[in-house]
Amino acid sequence: MTEEWKPVIGYEGQYRVSDTGLVAGVTRKLVDGRTYKGRMLRPSGRKDGHTHIVLSHGGEKRTYQVARLVYTAFVGPIPKNHYILFNDGDPKKNHVSNLALHVPCPNTDPKLEPRDKERIRALRNQGIALKEIASFFGVSESFVSMVATGKR
Repeated sequence: MTEEWKPVIGYEGQYRVSDTGLVAGVTRKLVDGRTYKGRMLRPSGRKDGHTHIVLSHGGEKRTYQVARLVYTAFVGPIPKNHYILFNDGDPKKNHVSNLALHVPCPNTDPKLEPRDKERIRALRNQGIALKEIASFFGVSESFVSMVATGKR
């Protein structure tokens, strides 16, 4: 199977991302006339296991989670308050086939189904803040903490 490349959304003509999670700069002419030779970029790992990459435009640098770049390029936009989950649970594997969109649960009852509690644990293991998880599930931060630590 051949690796597929697409432009990074918002950085078209500057960066591209592969379906396997690689990110590269695109060869291009800079404003001052110099030529930037495209190259593979090296992501950095975080304590939570996610890989991040720094992209630059007009002198402004921003850090992005590689999985989000892959998902938006190959699947589509990520709605506000949605997260990317890793099908195999490994946040280092950014292949498009390993990524899934986490849809917030409308359930506001703290008596969540076991599946929802598994999602809470997965999000917490990915380093997502208690406050953000709590707002998605409509529960308190302390409830999320108890679910994440196995007390509920």
